[in-house]
Amino acid sequence: MSLVLITPDAQRTMGTFLGRSRELTAADLSLEDLRASRYLYVTAYLWDTDSQKEAVLLAMREANQAGVRVALSLSDPFCVHRHRDDLLHLLREHVDVLFGNQVEAQVLTGTDHPYDALRELSRLSDIAVVTMDENGALIRQRHATYEIPRYRVTAVDTTGAGDMFAAGILYGLTQGLPLDVTGRIGAYTAAQVVAKLGPRLTHLDETAIARLKAGAELDAV
Repeated sequence: MSLVLITPDAQRTMGTFLGRSRELTAADLSLEDLRASRYLYVTAYLWDTDSQKEAVLLAMREANQAGVRVALSLSDPFCVHRHRDDLLHLLREHVDVLFGNQVEAQVLTGTDHPYDALRELSRLSDIAVVTMDENGALIRQRHATYEIPRYRVTAVDTTGAGDMFAAGILYGLTQGLPLDVTGRIGAYTAAQVVAKLGPRLTHLDETAIARLKAGAELDAV
């Protein structure tokens, strides 16, 4: 359960009660389904209790052994401050794709600029993604960096933007799309959720997604 307070600039503050999620255990995992997947997506919010850590580590190890790629979201600067050493270890040992906003990325790497943070993170994971709010996003794989523009919308509520961006990226990756196209899908889907109240979308414009997949730029800025 989460109480979300939204200011006129569309930014939000969350008061969250994690409830039963703090009691996640390894017994809650469906390892058969995990092994049949292409990506495992984990958030740093799941690294607060011993039972959660046990479940996350088991899931990551099983994914690594089964050839399932592991994606990790840094989730929140407070999570990064609390668990910095553990998160760095997970990156080195288990993670293929990392998501973080520029504050989270800079805290984790001890850097002062998102480009510097991106370079450091790309040494620890195959693909590093750093979002920068109105300044778009950065994606880096090996020595290639992609600058992803934002899409022009009237911001109403930023709740869910990071998760929607990650969803768009994971969609592109599972479709085998180029990283620049994948990034634009992530940016487009995040923009759609920012333009409405609440963290969920009832639908997406499939025509727009098809155009992005075909290489169109739509109305990026």
